[in-house]
Formats: sequence, structure tokens, C-alpha cells
Amino acid sequence: GLSVAVVVPRTPAEEGWRALKGSRHLRSELVLPRSKHAFVDGGQQYGRRQAPLRLSNHDSSLFWMQSANARADAAALTAARESFRAGFKVLGPLDGVAKKKKNNKKKRGWGE
Repeated sequence: GLSVAVVVPRTPAEEGWRALKGSRHLRSELVLPRSKHAFVDGGQQYGRRQAPLRLSNHDSSLFWMQSANARADAAALTAARESFRAGFKVLGPLDGVAKKKKNNKKKRGWGE
């Protein structure tokens, strides 16, 4: 059978998120609270970031989608969920994890 993990920001107001949540292939949703997980920010190949990880801006949903044939192996789903949960978890102190900085600069219009 076929199993696919889809990780997206947890945005129930968005049509795409609702489509995943309502899919007949959805087997499980794992909610990753924003304060508890980090990710490698895009552009890391350019060396722009000193910290390799960045705390998430949003809660995330990990949707586990499966075909009918894949649903038969419940133990595999449990093991996969725990593996994904561990992979997203921020371990130890948040040293080395970039936190989003607030931009307090006044925004300027075209004529300024």
C-alpha cells in the first residue's frame, strides 16, 4: 500500500488544509505546536543563517494519508507517527535556534 506524510501550517480557515483534513485517505493528523518544533529554513544552501534551525511561526499539521491496502498495518502507522514527532521536536535548550525578530521599522510608501 501507499502511505504519504504531508506537513503544512495548521490553518483550518484555508481551503487546502480543509481538503486534506476531509480526505478519504486521511488516516491520522499529528498537531505539532509551534513552540515545540523547528525546521530548516529555506535558503540554507546560501549560508545566510547562523542558526540552522528556526522555530515555527505556526502550529503545523502532519497529515498521514494512506491507501486502503496500507491501512491494514496499524503498527507501522504508530511507529511512523512517533518517528515524525521525534524528528520535528526541538531537543534541549533553544540555543542555536533562530527566533523570529520583530521588525519595528516604519514602513515607507512609494513617495517617501
